[in-house]
Amino acid sequence: MAVANARHSVFLMLLSVANVSSYLQFVVPGVTQADSSSVYDFEGTYYCWPNRTVDGNFNPSIRNCLHTATTDVTEAWLRIDLQRMRSVKSVKFWYRNDRGDSATNTIRLKGYSIRGSNTTAQSSITHVCYNDTGATTLPTIIEVECKLTARYIWFYQSHAPNKEVPMLEICEVQVFGCNAVSYGENCSKSCTHCKNSAVCDIDTGQCDELGCALPENQAPNCTGCKPGFYGETCSKTCDHCRYSETCDKDTGQCDSLGCFLPGFQPPACNECFPGFHGPDCRSHCSPFCRTYYCDRVTGACLHYCQNGHLGPYCNYTCPGGLYGQYCSKSCGNCLQNTTCNHGNGTCLDGCDAGYKGKYCTTPCSNGEYGGNCIHKCSENCGNGEVCDKVHGHCASCEPGFQGLQCDEKCKNRSFGEGCSKHCGGCLHGRACHHITGRCDLGCDPGWQKTDECNITCENGTFGKDCVHKCEGQCLNDEPCNNTDGTCSKCSSGWAGEFCNITERLLKEKMKQSVGVIAGPLFGVLVILTCVTFAIFIVRKKHKSKTTSEKVDDMNIYDLPNKGDKDYDYVNTLPSRDQST
Repeated sequence: MAVANARHSVFLMLLSVANVSSYLQFVVPGVTQADSSSVYDFEGTYYCWPNRTVDGNFNPSIRNCLHTATTDVTEAWLRIDLQRMRSVKSVKFWYRNDRGDSATNTIRLKGYSIRGSNTTAQSSITHVCYNDTGATTLPTIIEVECKLTARYIWFYQSHAPNKEVPMLEICEVQVFGCNAVSYGENCSKSCTHCKNSAVCDIDTGQCDELGCALPENQAPNCTGCKPGFYGETCSKTCDHCRYSETCDKDTGQCDSLGCFLPGFQPPACNECFPGFHGPDCRSHCSPFCRTYYCDRVTGACLHYCQNGHLGPYCNYTCPGGLYGQYCSKSCGNCLQNTTCNHGNGTCLDGCDAGYKGKYCTTPCSNGEYGGNCIHKCSENCGNGEVCDKVHGHCASCEPGFQGLQCDEKCKNRSFGEGCSKHCGGCLHGRACHHITGRCDLGCDPGWQKTDECNITCENGTFGKDCVHKCEGQCLNDEPCNNTDGTCSKCSSGWAGEFCNITERLLKEKMKQSVGVIAGPLFGVLVILTCVTFAIFIVRKKHKSKTTSEKVDDMNIYDLPNKGDKDYDYVNTLPSRDQST
């Protein structure tokens, strides 16, 4: 018996899961209210109030449950207020489970019933949806079908075992179903076919005694039409058929006798042949009617318009930016906001940047951008990211690249991430590698031989690859220039741009340099002196001759008798030309 009860409990739990997925559960902890007959008082210290059945606590211990009075009653009841009229499918409840065994737990429940009412008065109970026979041991978790329409759900017990009074010991209650005007799985169907939109059967949708909302429908399902009517709502009459008051209840098609009016196409007899209208069905319908059927009198299209057209005669095209059936769809991202084809929505001139496809509604795939997504993102976007799908811009660039699209190598002797690093002393001032900063041709003088030429020569070394050592005596022991080895100033006693020559030695060298220069210069001066003297002698002889000639013209007797020496003296006298 215990195994059977366990199986029954599992079955009811599975049924509960199915119901939860199909129907509404109306008991809301903290909102739903419950009332009951008088409750059991545990020596004035604990009351098993009825609201414990709707508090969301599924613990089956009696301290979490309703326990009705144990004396002076002839019936026990629990009433659940669903707040408004509901169409109930099933009721599930948890009974006390702490009395030792399954037979003892639910012995007081045997013979109970579940009922429904629209008011709180017991006399208003209109329907009993479930009666327990009392023949078998009941499980502590029970779900039973309870099809009724009511606001209040009653648990009623008038039976009592072992000379006890009737009692109820219910711990938690759930009620499943639909709102009063809906039915079917998931409560997805409406009872509007019933008169006054009254309630209907939660499974079949059959209306109650009030009948159908439309008098032309046939109760209780209200799905069929009375004779002489047809259509979904039975609002159409069969008067279009010849000598016939009846027609197909769904389509309105006439029998073999044909149509009441000539010129109409049997068996429906309510339209001309496709594409025509008018009293004699000879006028052409609009070519943009969806099925080419139009009103036989006015020519208005009967089954709406072809895609991209509007109006009773379907002679208007969709406004700009719209297309399709009823012009209900919006164009995609057509190039430069041009309108799409009003019928099928295709963009005739292609797509705006960031979109592709004939409707231009498909965003570019990762790695694409631009109009119709024809461009490929730069491979140099940072961190493996893709560019934006409109302009192709990258959020960041891989090291060695710059620009919005990361398609430019670093410039101005820069390299690395964001082109933020500066090249070292590459040979001849060349730019380094834009990614690694490496100087492929080596380093300029003054830089150590590294890949990036970014370490200057150590103090005391200079030149290409820093292979030379400073030999001079720079002032204050300062290191020489790491490029050419020169000193800005020399220590005392030293001279030269490298400060590697003593001042004494420098002076000696300067003297030697002067001697070297003075020798040739003295020779030149001697030569110039000799030439000058020679010229002087020649000129002097020339003057002496001229003077002698003049003396011959003078009276020899006027000169003093000086002898030869005096004559020599005469020759030394200035000429007239010189005296004047």
